[in-house]
Amino acid sequence: MRLIGCHLAVLVLVAIPASSSPRAGVEAAATGLDFPVSIAFASDGRLFFNERLTGRLRVLEDGRVQPAPVAQVPVVRLAEGGLLGLALHPAFHRNGLLYICYTAPLGPMSFRLRVAQVRVVGGRATETTVILDDLPAAGIRTGG
Repeated sequence: MRLIGCHLAVLVLVAIPASSSPRAGVEAAATGLDFPVSIAFASDGRLFFNERLTGRLRVLEDGRVQPAPVAQVPVVRLAEGGLLGLALHPAFHRNGLLYICYTAPLGPMSFRLRVAQVRVVGGRATETTVILDDLPAAGIRTGG
């Protein structure tokens, strides 16, 4: 399975056999999302993803987007800011840790890049710890 398209309203995940045409097997996994930009698969089959503009960390489980977000962080929506990336800890299945990168407010029209560790228990964040803060961020091309 690989990510072949990301749009404001649709996250498309596809399983494509190597010998098939590029459109074979395309099916929408979720709709109605708000600018999903990163995904991470957990070993238990859950798909974690982030919505850049809302600051919500969400999960797709058993083919459905769970209604409540796993976590939500305050993000700056200026330019290309927001919740920019996520990664699961290599031992996520044991420790429930994942990492997010986002633009945090610094002042009016100003923000910084922040990396936080999130502990997930029972599908919800129980603890969020900032591990890198005040990293330089630009209005455009800020990576996550």
